[in-house]
Amino acid sequence: MPLLEHLEGRAYDYFISTDGILHSPGSILSRVKRVRGIEQYKIIQESETKVLAQIVADKLFSRETNEALERIFKTILGEKAEITVEIVNEIPRDPSGKVQSIVSKLKKSGNAI
Repeated sequence: MPLLEHLEGRAYDYFISTDGILHSPGSILSRVKRVRGIEQYKIIQESETKVLAQIVADKLFSRETNEALERIFKTILGEKAEITVEIVNEIPRDPSGKVQSIVSKLKKSGNAI
């Protein structure tokens, strides 16, 4: 039987809360996708309590969009979470040509949920 030499596919980072819980990218993506006013996004966890949301806004973007994102990440990371929403014209693509929507700059250790 031949062995698998190389595997390609989507790789997403888990977000890590202050209590060490790993939050799956799927649960984060499903919440963000329901927020009105967002055409495209990249969510970056910069620390246990800091999140940068790079947003390409559509015509429905409003203050409520910001508030919805803040609620999502306070639920995931805790009430001390600080969410910065940055409106951008486009989300840069990786060298592969894809956009990694969920990025964590934290070391991966903890308990997944």
